Amino acid sequence: LFSQVQRAIKRSDPGYAEMLRQLEGHITELGQRWYEGDTDVVDELLQLYCVERKARAALAANAKQGEQP
Repeated sequence: LFSQVQRAIKRSDPGYAEMLRQLEGHITELGQRWYEGDTDVVDELLQLYCVERKARAALAANAKQGEQP
C-alpha cells in the first residue's frame, strides 16, 4: 500500500512521497522491534509523530509525582 501510494504521488509531489517512504520505514521498524519484545518502540513512534503530547506529558508528570517521597 505504501509503495503504491508513493509511486502515485511521486510525480505530483515528491515531498509527500518521501514522507510516506519514511512512515513506511517507521512502521516496519515498529513491527520488528515490537515482535522482538521492545515495547518502548510504541512510545517512541508516538513521540516521533507528536501523537497525544499532552496526554504523555500528564502521564510523565503523574509518574514523577509518584516517585517523590
